Amino acid sequence: MQDDRRKRMAVDIDKMTNVLVVYNTEDAEEVEVRLRMEKIVCARKKIGSGKHGNFLLAMNNFGEEIYVNPEEETAARAVIEDWRREKKEEREKAATVPQSEAAEKGNKMLLPRVIAGIALVIIVALYISHLR
Repeated sequence: MQDDRRKRMAVDIDKMTNVLVVYNTEDAEEVEVRLRMEKIVCARKKIGSGKHGNFLLAMNNFGEEIYVNPEEETAARAVIEDWRREKKEEREKAATVPQSEAAEKGNKMLLPRVIAGIALVIIVALYISHLR
C-alpha cells in the first residue's frame, strides 16, 4: 500500500523543466503553494553544488530550484510572473513608507542636535576661558 503511494508521488525531475531558482526557502515555499493552487505539478530541488556551490556554502544558504512538467511550463511561468510582480510591489511599498517616516524623524531630531552642538561649543569656550 505504501509502496504504491510512493510510486504515485515520485516525480522524475530529469524529465521536468526548470522554471525558477530562488535563494531562500520562504520564496520557494510561496511559489510552490501558488503552483499547487493552480493544480500545476512541481518539484523543488536544493542547490548546493555546481557553479553556485561555493558562494552558497559561504552564505550558508543553498537555495532551491523549482521544476514543472514541460506541458505546464507556460501556466507555471504565468503564475511566477504574478508572484514576481506582487513581490516587486511589496518591496516598492515597503521602501516608500519607511523613507518618509525616517525623513520626518530626521527633521524632528535636527533642531535638538543643533541646539546640543551650540551648547557644547559654549561650554567648551567657557571652560577654555576659565583656564586662562
